[in-house]
Amino acid sequence: MEPAGARHVNVAADDRSLVTRREAARLMSISPKEVDRARHRGDLAAVRYGTKVLIPLDELRRFAAVLPPGDIG
Repeated sequence: MEPAGARHVNVAADDRSLVTRREAARLMSISPKEVDRARHRGDLAAVRYGTKVLIPLDELRRFAAVLPPGDIG
């Protein structure tokens, strides 16, 4: 069972498993700066590949699911 007010990130099963911070922001309807703030608070895990910051889609779904209603969009 999902928490009340859980958010869903709409990503097809055949999509990539990692997204850039800009793609994560677009999927969540927030700014890339908000993605960075969540990362720096430790609320959203990311990995570095060279100079790119990549966010696993499963992590993005987890982050969206635990946000209280009204925190996004």
